[in-house]
Amino acid sequence: MNGWQVSAGVLGAALVGGAIALAMTNPEQPEYDTYATQQLTAYLQENVCPDLPTFLGNSLETQCNQAIVDNQSQLRQLITSNTERQDFTVLSHYTTDLRPQDLLPAELQPFLPSGVIPAYRVKTVGAFTRFWIYDAARM
Repeated sequence: MNGWQVSAGVLGAALVGGAIALAMTNPEQPEYDTYATQQLTAYLQENVCPDLPTFLGNSLETQCNQAIVDNQSQLRQLITSNTERQDFTVLSHYTTDLRPQDLLPAELQPFLPSGVIPAYRVKTVGAFTRFWIYDAARM
């Protein structure tokens, strides 16, 4: 066997090993749901709650933060029901459409003018048991 064949064999083995490692560490939907719920919670608590107005002399930030903590299962359900996963064996691609107005009771939704609460599309890649958000845009 010459050096070229040895190099090709080593490279081939490394590629197969890398593909196996990627496939074994491709995160599943429940892991994504947990990750996305944590990310959404942090975003709301850091960027939405602090910007709420004062109402009758009381800051709504504390109530907002408590509502987020108290409704983790609803946030997770919102994410789970609005996420499409594409499984490519070695990695997964997740697209989540977040429409916060979907958390409101159905009877209140017709009274909410469209566009008052922005909706977002979040695109994420999962590999090596981790997630990377690469795009988050208003819809």
